[in-house]
Amino acid sequence: GGKNIIFNNCEFSHTGKKRLSTSPCSGVDLEAENSVVKDISFNSCFFLNNTSTGILADVGDVSNCYVNNSTIWGNTKYSMYLKRDGFKFTNCKIFGGFLCYGKDVTFKECEIEDRNHSDYGVYNAGYLADFSGCSNIKIEGCIIKHTYGKGMYSNGTIEPMTIRDTIFINNCDTLVSG
Repeated sequence: GGKNIIFNNCEFSHTGKKRLSTSPCSGVDLEAENSVVKDISFNSCFFLNNTSTGILADVGDVSNCYVNNSTIWGNTKYSMYLKRDGFKFTNCKIFGGFLCYGKDVTFKECEIEDRNHSDYGVYNAGYLADFSGCSNIKIEGCIIKHTYGKGMYSNGTIEPMTIRDTIFINNCDTLVSG
């Protein structure tokens, strides 16, 4: 666990790529196994080429995590797997499919794309973002571009840029190519 932790200008890359590794081999694994994980900030951080996700949050009492001005690549697995609440991404670059099953998650002024990395490729889940089971998701002022699969996936239906009762998309540019 941990509270009020700030990471500035850190790189979380190539996790699990050598002989010695531990599960889940994510760049960052936010797990509240014995105590709370709350109010964690990542500022100007970089996540690339991890065996699993760039950011993982799926166990225990994890909330209020802030990711600012950071780049998150999903090369061999999802860029992010978020099953916890209160994440806020501001001015981030998110490349590769991701899962977001939490509540009160915000993406503000982000670039979200399934862009292929020149050295490590990009993880293609068949959709750019899966918001199944989420609630109160806000996507504001983002550029969303999908090339290799569908756009947003929510509640069992794949449709480009689907807006559901719990997903609010405001002032975004959406681009489809390929």
